[in-house]
Amino acid sequence: MDEVILSPIDIRYESAIGCDVHRDTIVCHSLLKTVVGNLLKSKETFATTRTGLRFFVDWCRALDLQKIIMESTGIYWMAPYDALESAKLPINIVNPAHVKRMDGKKTDEEDAYWLAKIAVNGTFTPSYIPPKEYRHLRLECRNTTKMVESLVGYKNK
Repeated sequence: MDEVILSPIDIRYESAIGCDVHRDTIVCHSLLKTVVGNLLKSKETFATTRTGLRFFVDWCRALDLQKIIMESTGIYWMAPYDALESAKLPINIVNPAHVKRMDGKKTDEEDAYWLAKIAVNGTFTPSYIPPKEYRHLRLECRNTTKMVESLVGYKNK
């Protein structure tokens, strides 16, 4: 489904994707600038399995993107982020509070589309994501802390 959605004056990046990440799926909307200067919209959904992530990365590579943004949803953003980072694609994580659109009933497709529009307009602030080695070290430290706290709680019983 393609449709014209933004005027050329609102376009900062010519190609972008907004991703709404969940435990089992990644819903993506791409916005690509046409020769005429308008943007075309398309939607894809991918599984968060290894195979699904490979398809996701291949799809992003094929579009020759300038920006990819996704919300930092719990821990679910980590696997897609790692896959895109390994492929050297321009991925950015945004805080959901900073890109909050409206209250009420929303769908995954609407959220992904909103993120894509923000990416094309350049009206987002990327979150700081440490390098991969530090991310995994931080995760190990957090797991160790939780295990120690559990052990202390068990001893106190």
